[in-house]
Amino acid sequence: MSTYQAKSELSAQGHAQAFSPVQTANLLASAEAAVPAPRRQDGEPASEGASKRSSPSKKEPSKQDAVLARLKSPRGVTIAKLMEITGWQKHTIRGFLSAVVRKKLAFDLTSETGRDGERRYRIARPAREVAR
Repeated sequence: MSTYQAKSELSAQGHAQAFSPVQTANLLASAEAAVPAPRRQDGEPASEGASKRSSPSKKEPSKQDAVLARLKSPRGVTIAKLMEITGWQKHTIRGFLSAVVRKKLAFDLTSETGRDGERRYRIARPAREVAR
């Protein structure tokens, strides 16, 4: 029950006074206590299902993890390849390289143009200490 609904209900009952924040919180707590907990179709509480799972699922690598793995390779990676891996646009990848890889994670990111004319990005050294 929302604060508005609780006040409206009391107002309809002839209680037209304003309530303090403490009174409103107490009113909401008593209204929520009166509402039964949600149940699944089999009658068990909805929150117990998560605890019965036999094996926790492994977390899939994020797009950030995939980009960092490619950047750590000795050859590096092109923006075109990162676009293919992540589905991001060029400006998003460049922003990620600047803001996250260089600034937030403090990796030493290098950019080199190869003989094929493609610019490749790679992490040259492990993260340096960031002064905050």
